Amino acid sequence: MFYLKVLAAFVLTAGLAGGAYAFTFVPPLKVQNAQSTQVAQATQAPQVPQAFQAPIEPMDLESSSPDDLFKAAQNGSTDDRYRAAYAFENGTGVPVDLYRAAQLYLAAAQEGHPDAQFSLGVFLSQGKGGLPVNQSESARWLLKAAEQGVPQAQYNVALAYFKGLGLPKNETQAVFWMKKAASSGLVEAEQFIAENNL
Repeated sequence: MFYLKVLAAFVLTAGLAGGAYAFTFVPPLKVQNAQSTQVAQATQAPQVPQAFQAPIEPMDLESSSPDDLFKAAQNGSTDDRYRAAYAFENGTGVPVDLYRAAQLYLAAAQEGHPDAQFSLGVFLSQGKGGLPVNQSESARWLLKAAEQGVPQAQYNVALAYFKGLGLPKNETQAVFWMKKAASSGLVEAEQFIAENNL
């Protein structure tokens, strides 16, 4: 399976001129893989663009108890850990539990899941899920996600370089990452570039 990145940008709450950043997260959507699309074609299902097809769910997020979901995620794949973390963060089928979300995001991020790395960076920047606020650790995880092509992470790495928030101020790196995010179609990055004549 692959991910369709959905606009999920960090929002400047007080502007670049000395304000603090608040982070908002909307996760990527799962779309069906090629094998499941072939099954649908074989059963003469109506052809729906791939991005609009329902996801294949290896774990049942809706009918699992919180304890069962957490245990299944711990024993499942990296993708299972990410999806369960998202469920715990947003209350999808289970009560919101930011502590469990943070644990699962950390496990999936350490296994190289780019969206989990992004989410962990957000958690660390806000001190969510029992994690202490740590801008340098947040920037480290955001940079890992940015290097794997997550546009929202690229945008926020650029902002971190511009402000020196968890990373040393470096306008060259900031412009590089902002342009990379904009080239992925991230509207906030495009607007930032236009507004700042980069």
